[in-house]
Amino acid sequence: MAAKLEGLEDRHMPYVNLLERKSTQWALTLEEMKNCMWLKPKLAAQIEFVEWMSDGELRHSRFVRLRQDKEVADIIPEE
Repeated sequence: MAAKLEGLEDRHMPYVNLLERKSTQWALTLEEMKNCMWLKPKLAAQIEFVEWMSDGELRHSRFVRLRQDKEVADIIPEE
């Protein structure tokens, strides 16, 4: 997986106007997000999850595999 992610690093955080929240086990603050490594969306993955939560988050999500049969452009709508 590391070899597939190599070269996809992006120094800019893709999110703007985030609400400042308290750090929890499941959420990062804006300051903590600045220390994350961001990747350009060039790979498609299959993710399994139990349900969508009321706040829009996924419940019990897990990575299954990279999808070779899908193009990112087919998944991510153009802005």
